[in-house]
Amino acid sequence: MTTFLELLINGVSVGSVYALIALGFVVIFKATEVVNFAHASLLLAGGYITARLHEDLGFWFALAVGIGGAALVGAAVEFLVMRRYRGSDSSVLAIVTIGVDILLTTELTRRIGTDVLTLGDPWGDRVLTLGSVSVAQTRIAAFCAAAVLIGAFLLAFR
Repeated sequence: MTTFLELLINGVSVGSVYALIALGFVVIFKATEVVNFAHASLLLAGGYITARLHEDLGFWFALAVGIGGAALVGAAVEFLVMRRYRGSDSSVLAIVTIGVDILLTTELTRRIGTDVLTLGDPWGDRVLTLGSVSVAQTRIAAFCAAAVLIGAFLLAFR
């Protein structure tokens, strides 16, 4: 039973993060009518910024800067690349986002290299144990963040 509960909690946590990612795809598609394949690269850009700045700024401020940085990269992609193809077929725009994804991923991979970057999150590798059930605090934080963001989205657009 302990294994079942641990797997259930971890599965719900991962599923909530996947739901948040899917919500991002839906919001982008509804706003632009384009499937944006660069979505994950923009997330990687924000994570990279957070990982590089957390020692100097602290986790929470570095996270805010990382979110803002990812938004700026997304806006730059929109203004410098996507707007040039706005009148084109949506399949052309989707292919352009694949190119943007390749460029962003290649550049971020080049910058990261073989380093293992940490985000400096306050929970680290700690584990919460309730009775015989153990769950990593990162899973709990991921579930709580996804629940808050999805809940805020649902309240804002109901």
